[in-house]
Amino acid sequence: SKSAKSKPALDFSRRAFFSALYTDNGFLDGALLLGYTIRKYHPHHPMYIMHLKNGLTNRTLCSLRQVGWIPFAVENISP
Repeated sequence: SKSAKSKPALDFSRRAFFSALYTDNGFLDGALLLGYTIRKYHPHHPMYIMHLKNGLTNRTLCSLRQVGWIPFAVENISP
């Protein structure tokens, strides 16, 4: 009899989701919905959201963390 091949364990260590939110104006709800949906269907992948230093309020950052985003402050790059 043939031995059944075992499936290799899934390696989530190299998979992550990234997004960006630079202002509090109008896009927070979309970022929260996106984060909720990613967390629901991909619970083992980290989710990073880039933002400008001092660009988002503490309330916004707290809301993002509640759905699973890991805020990551970045510097503004001049054109």
